[in-house]
Amino acid sequence: MREFFESIGKIQATLNQGRANVKLMESVLEESLQATTQDKQKEVSGQLRTLAEDTKAQLQLIKDALQQLNTRSQEEEKLRPNSAEGRIRVNMQQAVAKKHQQLLVDFQKVQFEYKQSLERRQMQEMEILMPDATSQERADMIEAGENSQLIV
Repeated sequence: MREFFESIGKIQATLNQGRANVKLMESVLEESLQATTQDKQKEVSGQLRTLAEDTKAQLQLIKDALQQLNTRSQEEEKLRPNSAEGRIRVNMQQAVAKKHQQLLVDFQKVQFEYKQSLERRQMQEMEILMPDATSQERADMIEAGENSQLIV
């Protein structure tokens, strides 16, 4: 059981780091929205990319660790069916799996918000550069890969 609890502790530490990354991504997203120069936008995008890659890696580590714990728990259950330890293992694994799922949802939410903010910024830039174009024409141009840098 000691090994099980040590594994749970490691997973919890990784979950905490993932949560910290997501919160940091939210603050960097705010910084991204306030960036006024191309250099600052690139810097912030780099920070976000690094945080996103790190968080993805942590999510994968947690998923792998949970699968290993599940496999070990099933083996233990075969040796000692309906034991109290088996129920403890299952309950703790379910609790950690819920936390993993919540972290994944929060991470995806931040990524989606970032994508939306970039799209809004791009539309605003296109609107400034092409005031005579309709919003549909600007949207079509953005979808085709044209952005404010190509137009200027």
